[in-house]
Amino acid sequence: LTLSVTALGTAPPRQVTYRNGARKGDLICVTGDLGGAFAGFQLLEQENQKFGNNPAYNPAFDGYQYILERQLKPEARRDLGQLLAAAGIQPTSMIDVSDGLSSDLMHICESSGLGSKLIADRIPVHPETRKFAEQHSNNPVDMALNGGEDYELLFTISPEQREGIESIEGITVIGRMTGNEEGHLLELEDKSTIPMQARGWNAADKW
Repeated sequence: LTLSVTALGTAPPRQVTYRNGARKGDLICVTGDLGGAFAGFQLLEQENQKFGNNPAYNPAFDGYQYILERQLKPEARRDLGQLLAAAGIQPTSMIDVSDGLSSDLMHICESSGLGSKLIADRIPVHPETRKFAEQHSNNPVDMALNGGEDYELLFTISPEQREGIESIEGITVIGRMTGNEEGHLLELEDKSTIPMQARGWNAADKW
């Protein structure tokens, strides 16, 4: 069964936000939390494998309702436009987090001709996602960076709008846009930095 859906609409030009509008020094923001959908996918794969090996096995999902719903029932962040408008904030660029935070941020960087710097301990991860990651020897930040399918929104704003954006619940400032020559960096807990690569979904590598 294949379902193909196309949504069309119109908007005043000044209210449309593209990927290519970010500027050096802009703050990088994200809605919600990341990595949950990937954790839910891994849980489903894990339990399905156990069931395949033993049809009498009863899948164990207790305590993981949140990450299962993140994978099975993703919800688009349609509320963001209203929240930003109410706060008088116009993002300079925006994209949805479907390929993974690292890959989708690279899309903005490439379109805007800029580099980026993310702060690892600022990336929002739900406690259930963190618990699952730690129980399976995974790094929760890696899951947030590269998991994908969270369908949260990643966007940039001017530094002058920081106070306004931090007043909106559910939005986190996770880094800033830099010059293209600075590349793409991830700041670790000890303040050291490492190069960040796009390791999320890349359609060009799958076909």
